Amino acid sequence: VMLAALAHHWFYWDAWFIYHVCLAKVKGYRSLSTSQTFYDAYVSYDTKDASVTDWVINELRFHLEESEDKNVLLCLEERDWDPGLAIIDNLMQSINQSKKTIFVLTKKYAKNWNFKTAFYLALQRLMDEN
Repeated sequence: VMLAALAHHWFYWDAWFIYHVCLAKVKGYRSLSTSQTFYDAYVSYDTKDASVTDWVINELRFHLEESEDKNVLLCLEERDWDPGLAIIDNLMQSINQSKKTIFVLTKKYAKNWNFKTAFYLALQRLMDEN
């Protein structure tokens, strides 16, 4: 009983999401998004961690967007998200308008709701495209 309660607590959201993705596949739902992309990559990272944010903005973004030999346009939450739009809507737009999704992982961020949601949305897009 205790093991079942722990499994329910730890994996309820994951099981719920996978169930609904499979149900949508069985019913034949297709993605409404077009294959048009605006960004080369969406970067998902812990915006609450100052050191990670600093690294993404000053190192990753600088080396990918501003270097002379690379011309990569990144979608960053703090810069490119629409204010006032729901987080899930911004997240869906960012993933659907980007060719790739980059995850900058930390132990704390891997347990975060934003990471799980972004991961599952990116996975769903990957399954829709293939």
